[in-house]
Amino acid sequence: MTNCILFNLLFLILLGPLSLAAVGDDSREFRVWATSCAHVPADIGHGRESMAEAIRQSEGRVSGAPAFEWDIMIDAGDLSAHQKPPDDQDGQELIRQYRALTKHRREQIYNVPGNHDAPYYDHGPGSWFQKWGDPLGEHTAFSGVDARRRPFAVQGSWERYRFQAGNILFLMLA
Repeated sequence: MTNCILFNLLFLILLGPLSLAAVGDDSREFRVWATSCAHVPADIGHGRESMAEAIRQSEGRVSGAPAFEWDIMIDAGDLSAHQKPPDDQDGQELIRQYRALTKHRREQIYNVPGNHDAPYYDHGPGSWFQKWGDPLGEHTAFSGVDARRRPFAVQGSWERYRFQAGNILFLMLA
């Protein structure tokens, strides 16, 4: 858990609000929400919608909690928290919580698997993450990710991919 907190703080310090230069003198802010360790199946077992609640807060739908603007979310993994491979029920819960998005699209979330997302110990390398995290948009019926709707096109494989936003190159490595 401490590593997850340190990772989030490091991402926020390093990335914070980024600026992408637009044509001419005009510049606009590019906002990256960096997160990890949602542990969705473990938290829902205790009645907490960790991903959905964070999404609702970011979009200004939690009373007393400040909203914040974001253009993309970088989710650095540990969507699950099991000590065994996550299953389809866990994936369905994750997608149910992503459906809390009202001001953003699922395609604005770029995932990479964490150690609890069973990248190598399930029904083949990364099968759960490929199906439910789906950074390449190959399993749209399950993940809700349509690669054509991504704000920035992804190139690579499920565990190693990249995308470019203006002059910023994001490398997503598991």
